[in-house]
Amino acid sequence: MRRWAIGTGVALAIALPATVVAQVLDAVRDDGLPAPVTVGLTLLVLAGPVVGSFVAGRQRVSRWGLRGIAIGAASLLLISAFGALRRAVADEDVAAFAVPALTVAGGLLGFIGDRAAAAGRTRP
Repeated sequence: MRRWAIGTGVALAIALPATVVAQVLDAVRDDGLPAPVTVGLTLLVLAGPVVGSFVAGRQRVSRWGLRGIAIGAASLLLISAFGALRRAVADEDVAAFAVPALTVAGGLLGFIGDRAAAAGRTRP
């Protein structure tokens, strides 16, 4: 449980600030975010589960990558729920599929980070 909390904390430490910056910039700017800024912030958010799972996986290898899946899914679930809540409060449309789709994507990204950590641990 401790490794999961550490990995999720690392993932959120990377992804949450990027999410907050994107939400604030989107609310302040009338014409939306420029494409390079959107791509950069999106890459930061998607890197969070990979890095968080990698950090937890370097401490101890998880069986079948389940810890990485849990870290990635939890982190992007929290991020997508934050975005959905902000949109609901602002009385904007919220896509119903976004939260489950991002949770599954987070699990996949977490699995990738966990397997990368496992591969790094087995090499001398």
